[in-house]
Amino acid sequence: AEAGVKLKYIFPITKKNVQLIKKLMEFAEVRHIDFTPIRVRIVDDKTCFVRYGGEEFTPLSEQVCIRSSASNYVSTMKYYFEHVWQEAVPAEERIRELETGKPVEKTELIKGVENVFDNVTDAMLRCNKNLIVCVTEYGVHLALTKRRQLFEELKKKGVRIRYITTITDKTLENTKELSKLVELRHFEIPLPLIVTDSECMLTSKVEKGDPHELIRSNVSGMVSRMRDLIENLWSIAVPAKERIRQLE
Repeated sequence: AEAGVKLKYIFPITKKNVQLIKKLMEFAEVRHIDFTPIRVRIVDDKTCFVRYGGEEFTPLSEQVCIRSSASNYVSTMKYYFEHVWQEAVPAEERIRELETGKPVEKTELIKGVENVFDNVTDAMLRCNKNLIVCVTEYGVHLALTKRRQLFEELKKKGVRIRYITTITDKTLENTKELSKLVELRHFEIPLPLIVTDSECMLTSKVEKGDPHELIRSNVSGMVSRMRDLIENLWSIAVPAKERIRQLE
């Protein structure tokens, strides 16, 4: 660092190594990720060292290490490192999270149907007070087929569960069933939005009815705005019993 060399490190920062990381931050840029499948070191964009297996600080003799100066290989490893760097959390934020217990605020794009489902499930399970969901017909189907047990778990914690959807002749039977599980209201044009105690999620890409991309955020300002929006929708939406009576 004294010779003008720029040092960048990415580590899983934990309570166990936080003091070491603080010392490292005195002369290098450091960021945090939860998991590192491979260890990469790139020198002057000309040489790279790649290690597989073992813990971060175990001796090299216990691992496999690859050294390469092949331009294509170095370029590939640099691309990997820079991609991880962009996704990683600044060390200061991670350390603040460890020391205060407050999660790092971030907004991320989740891709893939299974990843979207898993992230929504994770956010719902973290909820302790208030869950409000605005969904399409697909979301109603998902609630009935894959969320029943989750609803029971949330109710045991005292979580208030509310759903907003469009109730039509086509969806009448499913919405009747859903109204037995959660508080339900009707709105003509539902936004694909979910708001929990501390997070908000918005479906950003749908293909053939399936959600392929999800924006997930725990940034307090964004969560507050999305909560205001969805609470406003709830206030003007029609109670399910009234809407069902209209259709019947």
